[in-house]
Amino acid sequence: MKLKKTEFRYEDNPEFNDLLDEEFPLDGKLLYSQALYKLYYEDYEIRLQTFLDEQALLDEE
Repeated sequence: MKLKKTEFRYEDNPEFNDLLDEEFPLDGKLLYSQALYKLYYEDYEIRLQTFLDEQALLDEE
């Protein structure tokens, strides 16, 4: 039996999403973070995990 990989929910990461949207502003109503999540979920997941790892290191200091 293959275990299902944990999936990150977009709504659970507002600080990360805001950071992405500030770093990559888009014209119009589309937010970069939403586009990345919906169209390139694996890239979103990798960036989010890196962000969470960096936050954990900062919290340890």
